[in-house]
Amino acid sequence: MELLEVRGLVKHFNGVRALKGISFSLREGEILGMIGPNGAGKTTLVNIVSGIYRPTSGDVFFQGERVTGKPSHAMARMGVARTFQHIQIFPEMTVLENVMAGYHIRGSSGVIPCLFHFPSVRREEEGAVKRALEVLDLVGLRDKAKWPAFALPYGDQKKVVIARALSGNPKILMLDEPAGGLNEMETQEMGELLEELRRLGITLVLIEHDMTLVMDVCHRILVIHHGRRIALGDPQGVRRDPQVIHAYLGENV
Repeated sequence: MELLEVRGLVKHFNGVRALKGISFSLREGEILGMIGPNGAGKTTLVNIVSGIYRPTSGDVFFQGERVTGKPSHAMARMGVARTFQHIQIFPEMTVLENVMAGYHIRGSSGVIPCLFHFPSVRREEEGAVKRALEVLDLVGLRDKAKWPAFALPYGDQKKVVIARALSGNPKILMLDEPAGGLNEMETQEMGELLEELRRLGITLVLIEHDMTLVMDVCHRILVIHHGRRIALGDPQGVRRDPQVIHAYLGENV
C-alpha cells in the first residue's frame, strides 16, 4: 500500500529552482533511499514532506489525505517524523530527557494543568518515561539513560536523535545522513538498526552518501540531480543506470 505520494513538487528560493517537479510514492514497510550530489534537492524535498517548507507547487498525500502545506507539528502528530543532518541534542540534559522531548507531540495537557500538576499531566509524564525507555532499549542505550547527552560518543548521540524521533511513534521516519561521520563498525550497527525499525513496521526514507549502506538496506532508491528525479528503482537497477553513474556514482561503482 502507498503510504505517501508526492506529485510534481516544485520549490523556488528567491528565483532559484531547488526542486523541478519531483514525483514519487512511498510504500508501507519499505526503506527508500534518496541519493544525489550535494545541493541536488534531497533535504529540501524532505523538508517539504515533513512540513518545514511549503512547496511552490505540487502536492503531498499521506495515507490518501492531501497534506500539502501542513506545518511540521501537524505532520509529526499524523506520524511523519524526521531527523536532521547535524545532530541536535540538549547537551546538558540526560539521554532519557532528550528522548522524552520527542513525546510531546502526543501530549494534550494545556498550561493550566501543567502549572497545577493535574493527574493528567502526571500520566503523560509517566507515559513519556515509559516510551523513552522502550526506544532506548531499541537503539541499545538504555544503560546510558541517565548520562548527560554531551558525554556520549558521536555515534551514540546519533542514536539519541533517532530515539527521540521514535518516541512519538511515527509511521514514517525520514533520516538525513544517519551514517554521516560514523566509522565502519558504527555504520554497520546503524544498518542493523534500520532493518530492525523496518521489521517493527516503520517505513523509512534514508538520505545517505554511504553507498554500501544504501545498497544493503534500501528496497528502492530515488536519485535526484539538480532538483530533478533522474532514476527510481531497485538498488541493482539504479547501480547500472547510465544517468546515475554519470551524475553521481561514477564508473567505479
